[in-house]
Amino acid sequence: PLEFLASRFPGFAVESLAQVYFLNGGDVNLTVEMLNQFEFQGDESVSRNLESNALSNPTLGALDFPAPSGRDG
Repeated sequence: PLEFLASRFPGFAVESLAQVYFLNGGDVNLTVEMLNQFEFQGDESVSRNLESNALSNPTLGALDFPAPSGRDG
């Protein structure tokens, strides 16, 4: 799954992709949806924040990422 995510989202660090993937319980579809939202926002700082958080805080929690809209959390 991480190879797929890395090929689909080359602008994100692999460590960041792994964090988002595991945060979503290994749900590839939910991970893709979340990463699409980050890309749609067009905010390069999101990518940078993901990279810095993945390197400085390997145990991210649910508060480190916004919940996708329409999903109870």
